[in-house]
Amino acid sequence: MRQKRKHYTPEKQAAILHKHLVGKAAVSRVREQYASSLNVFYRWRKEFF
Repeated sequence: MRQKRKHYTPEKQAAILHKHLVGKAAVSRVREQYASSLNVFYRWRKEFF
């Protein structure tokens, strides 16, 4: 059975990006924690910055 997509609010997206950019967490670690794809992560970064 397929998993449903996760939808994050803009505030949650910013918090996830904050962990990487300010907290210096590795992209792979943040992605594992929130189960998002690499493309989604970089798209969020492009949208916010």
